[in-house]
Amino acid sequence: TSAAAALDEVAQRVERRSLIVVITDLFENIAAHDDLLRALRHLRHRGHEVIVFHVLEGNTERQFRFPDRPMLFRDVETGEEVSLQPAQLRDHYTEAVDHFTETFRRSCLEHDIDFAELDTNEPYDTALMEYLNKRSRLA
Repeated sequence: TSAAAALDEVAQRVERRSLIVVITDLFENIAAHDDLLRALRHLRHRGHEVIVFHVLEGNTERQFRFPDRPMLFRDVETGEEVSLQPAQLRDHYTEAVDHFTETFRRSCLEHDIDFAELDTNEPYDTALMEYLNKRSRLA
């Protein structure tokens, strides 16, 4: 089941206005992101409050900091492998991740969907409390 299909089902089944929290690394194909945004908008349309927590490991998934030597990377979902020198790709990779994250964040905010980033290097309770404190100050 895709995340979008699961969220569409939540939108249909949960009748009372609720807080829906989505915790995701957003590592899906581009079409899945469009479906996910549509499902998030569906939840908002049904009157739910929606928060997306984008979870990434800061050093590797966000900043692409790996040892400066040839490395083999394997896609855990497809098994596809690629060998590369991380330093040669780092700038392009971080630019692409930053662009994608900002675009997804803006799309969420345009539809009154909260968006927050969580780094797995931080204790989750600390990161969640920071988010909740920020949110209460803005209310």
